[in-house]
Amino acid sequence: MSNQVLLGQALRSIVLKGSKETEERYERELAAAEADRKKAEAEFRAAGAVRIKEIKQRIGELSAEIRQAAPQQKRTLGEEIKKLLVKQAAMPVLWETSVRNMVAGGVDIFVEVGPGKVLTGFTKKIAKGMMALNVEDAASLEKTLAELNK
Repeated sequence: MSNQVLLGQALRSIVLKGSKETEERYERELAAAEADRKKAEAEFRAAGAVRIKEIKQRIGELSAEIRQAAPQQKRTLGEEIKKLLVKQAAMPVLWETSVRNMVAGGVDIFVEVGPGKVLTGFTKKIAKGMMALNVEDAASLEKTLAELNK
């Protein structure tokens, strides 16, 4: 299950204290955010499929170039694959867009559920001033609950 889905589930589990209108507004905004998440996920999958196809094609091209290269220009396929993987890892994903959409929708608390704090760190950089928390074990769960109950 993706961290994004877990984040949505964590947001749903927050107990709202307020009027019925606040709860209804939250439900509407949550439904809109869920629709945006599904759209972003579909776009991400489509972009990923295209990117994988491009990478496979480029690997094929590089393989042909390597086989034809003069001895002083030879590169190993492994070196080229490493370069392509580094490039792919540096390509943008839709996380920033997703966070900005949530902020625009009124979300002001982010909870990452799962091992590590990578998305929490990214979220803090994207949504400066917003509360970004992480739950990866019992201790961090207690800390997160304490922050949410302040």
